Amino acid sequence: MIRTLLLLVSLSTALPAVCQDSLAQIEKRKTTITGTVADLNSKNPLPKATVTLGAKAKAPLSSTLTNDQGRFELAAPDTGTYTLSITAVGYQPYSSEVRITTNSDLGLITLGSATSTLKEVVVKTDKPLIEQKADRLVYNAENDKSTLGGTAADVLRNVPMLSVDGNGNVQLRGSSNIRVLINNRPSSLMATSIADALRQIPADMVKSVEVITSPSAKYDAEGTAGVINIITKKNTLQGVTGSATLVPGNVSTIGNAGLNYRRKQFGLNGTVGTNQFYNRGTTYLERYSYNDKALFIQDGKTRNRSGFINPQLGFDLTLDEKNSIGGGVRFSTSHDYVTNKQVVTNSINGTTTKVSNLDLVNRSNGTGYDFNFDYLRTFKDPQQEFSILTLYSIEDEDNEANQDEFNPSKELSYQQRNLNESRNVEATLQADYTQPLKNKTLFEIGAKTVLRKASSDVDYKSIYPLAGQQIFSENVFSYNQDVWAAYITYTFKMLKKVNVKLGTRYENTGIRADFKTRDFSFNTGYDNLIPSINASYTFKEKHTLRAAFTQRLQRPQLFFLNPYREVIAPQIIRQGNPELDPELSNLYEVSYGTYASSFSINASMYGRTTNNAITSVLSLSNDTSYIRFQNIARNKTYGLSLSGSVKPVKRWSLNGNFNLYHSTLHGGNGTNQGWMYNFFVGSNLDLGKGWFHGFTGSFNSRRVTLQGRMAAFYYHNTHVRKDVLKKRGSVGINLANPFMKGTRVRNNLVTSAFEQMESNINYTRGIRLTLTYRFGTLQQAKPPRKPKKSINNDDALRG
Repeated sequence: MIRTLLLLVSLSTALPAVCQDSLAQIEKRKTTITGTVADLNSKNPLPKATVTLGAKAKAPLSSTLTNDQGRFELAAPDTGTYTLSITAVGYQPYSSEVRITTNSDLGLITLGSATSTLKEVVVKTDKPLIEQKADRLVYNAENDKSTLGGTAADVLRNVPMLSVDGNGNVQLRGSSNIRVLINNRPSSLMATSIADALRQIPADMVKSVEVITSPSAKYDAEGTAGVINIITKKNTLQGVTGSATLVPGNVSTIGNAGLNYRRKQFGLNGTVGTNQFYNRGTTYLERYSYNDKALFIQDGKTRNRSGFINPQLGFDLTLDEKNSIGGGVRFSTSHDYVTNKQVVTNSINGTTTKVSNLDLVNRSNGTGYDFNFDYLRTFKDPQQEFSILTLYSIEDEDNEANQDEFNPSKELSYQQRNLNESRNVEATLQADYTQPLKNKTLFEIGAKTVLRKASSDVDYKSIYPLAGQQIFSENVFSYNQDVWAAYITYTFKMLKKVNVKLGTRYENTGIRADFKTRDFSFNTGYDNLIPSINASYTFKEKHTLRAAFTQRLQRPQLFFLNPYREVIAPQIIRQGNPELDPELSNLYEVSYGTYASSFSINASMYGRTTNNAITSVLSLSNDTSYIRFQNIARNKTYGLSLSGSVKPVKRWSLNGNFNLYHSTLHGGNGTNQGWMYNFFVGSNLDLGKGWFHGFTGSFNSRRVTLQGRMAAFYYHNTHVRKDVLKKRGSVGINLANPFMKGTRVRNNLVTSAFEQMESNINYTRGIRLTLTYRFGTLQQAKPPRKPKKSINNDDALRG
């Protein structure tokens, strides 16, 4: 920690002076006018402001929109005097005569806000549903009403390049090795299960979803497929506002409420959400061994009852014109209760040798906390910033797995009691500095440390009542992982029109593992130098070509590392490997995107190679299946992704995406390959008089694994909504999978010794009612400057 503090102090004092003198100025283009548009009070840059250059009594000569940093560049036919006009939503228009010479930079231009008190604020925008930016694809979820009353998992199903199965498991271009952030920040919500975390976030709290397939060196090196960043809605208007939503249904009940307060330099916001989930299904597993011709069958029914509560509180405070702070706390609690009644049959050569009945009960309870505190320092140039960010996260979880086996005479023949207490603690400290240079060049540098400590304490008991035998074992395992990192990026223009971002990131990882039960421990570490390059070319303002290359790292976490032999089901044992190495992948991408007020299109070709992928390997010994993890796979994936949205008429919008890819997997003595695809379609129709209708549907083909294939899956839903109470409330009804009883997931494994088929059905046909109400009086005013950066722990391969 002392090393990091010394580094931060050095950054804060030395970087501004070093960066301003580090690069030579580049000669400006002739007959052009450039500048930066910002808010008058906060000096925040204003993106998407319209800048027009004209002459008296003539039509405008040229116009453009400011970029994300508020910068603009206009071409003039010659030197001379012209009229410059700037307009932005919520601001007073700006107009001034300017004299253009060979090198004309107007510097900082500020706009004053147009303040007015409103009883109700209605924001209308022509922003497309899907936007392609220089380094990411942005899905503007707030413009998609089809997910109202759902969860973040429903939102992600609509996002191009993503696929979400019936259990909420997310894949990006066919890979589940991704990192999901909330507002650019990791969260204890994601520490154990991304699928469970997404069910805790209401859909109507999601503003947008960013898909970053080729992250720059500024991001942590982990997440081999890329980064998904969920941006939640935040109040930016003066006053007090709030909202509440209740969504009762036959498979889940969702509720959430939020309250926002902002007065001058201080803002406070709080939210609370809950999702109570109840479902049932069937399970079936069949395994045949070639050597002894043994057949093992499990056939059962499951019931699931789970729930989450997720409150959070955040604040931001502007200390003065250049200094601001912010922070917050998030708490989450969860419970899960699953019962499974099974009939187990063993046979050899067609002759039944054993039949038993099993009662399985799994309980889990978890709590998580996030605490963050951030500081932001700005300078005269709105792009020049220095920030210090902190984050402390705790995740505790207790899991209990009980099994009771009865013989055909209904006598108790076997009992298993398995209790696992686990904890994951992370402390993060990060510093970033951004220095704008001449001619739209940008220099970024930063440092970060992440200190992780994971622990697991397991008590296992086997009881044979008829034999009077009892076996007890325990496992105590701790795993410390310290990551020290630094990065540097440089953004510049090449050939006057090509934007290039070069970067490199260095990461040092130290590991200390202690398997106390078996008196086994080890210390190790590794260094990684991660390059990245991102180039984009925009022509005619709305067409963008992009090419990118980067490397990504995936560190294994406790689920994959714990060497304890966990009996997860009868005759099925899972065991981790504490000596796993991290995965290292190369990512390549070329894409094209364009958009207008009524449509957007994005197409990309991509490739991904991994030489030491962490793979689960299934083996068979004495009629027992063993699941272990090894660095044995070599994966190659290449594909094509298409996405777009269109408005055929003013009140009707359509969007969809299609992803086709081929994967080749090598590992051990096995090889498998195949083509896969997934597609999505969505429709939103404004019927008038406050009535709306929506439909979404998706299909994912079967997927290739090292030892077999996973089944295809699909879903569809439709909804109708009516605005009431002068648009302050709404009432809706949603039908999920109305034309099918349940979602089937079927997996096949084939080895030289045996073959296995597993089939699970979740009864997902559902109906839910959505009730929403919004309240509060707002004043349209630009919020004060507040920290906009946050910690990105884009790592950790979870189970």
